[in-house]
Amino acid sequence: MTQDLESGLDLSNPDSMSELERAAFQSFYQQHKGASLPGHDFWMDHDPGAMKRYRRFAIEMEAPTSRAFPQVAVLCWLHLYAIIGFEDGIAYQIHSAQVRGKASRAEILATLHLAFLHSGPLGTRFVASAAPSLLRDYEDPEPLAWPAGWVVEPETFLAGLDYARPGLDDGECASLRAWYRLMCGEVPPGIEFLVRYRPEALKAYRMRFEHATAGALPKQLYGLQLLQWQLTRGTASGIREALRFARGLGTELEFVLDTVTRAMVYTGPAAASAAAAASDIFDNWPTR
Repeated sequence: MTQDLESGLDLSNPDSMSELERAAFQSFYQQHKGASLPGHDFWMDHDPGAMKRYRRFAIEMEAPTSRAFPQVAVLCWLHLYAIIGFEDGIAYQIHSAQVRGKASRAEILATLHLAFLHSGPLGTRFVASAAPSLLRDYEDPEPLAWPAGWVVEPETFLAGLDYARPGLDDGECASLRAWYRLMCGEVPPGIEFLVRYRPEALKAYRMRFEHATAGALPKQLYGLQLLQWQLTRGTASGIREALRFARGLGTELEFVLDTVTRAMVYTGPAAASAAAAASDIFDNWPTR
């Protein structure tokens, strides 16, 4: 590949950038992200080769077939940025979700709701400053199709708990364990820990989780959003759990591998090393 057809960069000549290329690149980001990104402008000013090589990686980090579904990557990025409190990123990914990913307002809010499970007040503080003006007059675009077989199925995330009362009785514990075995192939150690020591907190968290996953997103996206966050964070247990969710929810391996390479934007090959440590999960990935 020598030409970045989207942004107008000549990638065959990485160590220089003409004014025409720069203008085309900034116009592309203005259209798709709502603004030229300061970090990109810095490298165009000081080392255009760094920017061009970054764009080459940004193109190649996803499989050609999955590029037909840009909403997958855009909503994974929005989920991550809402958790880490990257205010500029929240804003430009909401813009990109509308223009590039053709996402509905409901899908964006569902993504932000899922992020709230892991961001707490810290991440939401930056959602509160970046998102309202963009969402207030948001007009839903004509949607893109999701990958074949991807469905909105909130009931998938229900574990049969009675939220009218606190605590977990024996029947609810059995239902919760059965749900995790179905979704993940095992009960995560943290769930067993909470069942034993903090059942009330676990039940309250599950109430939040089931409400957050009752939104507008296809169930297959959840594991990918969780995985990109956990790969960026670098927590081995979290990465395994996210991979098990992605597999249990029927997400194709191609999209999982895209998520691993997307995480390299912030981790380098460490994301791939972390994924490789869970090779037993990859080795048993079902094929359609």
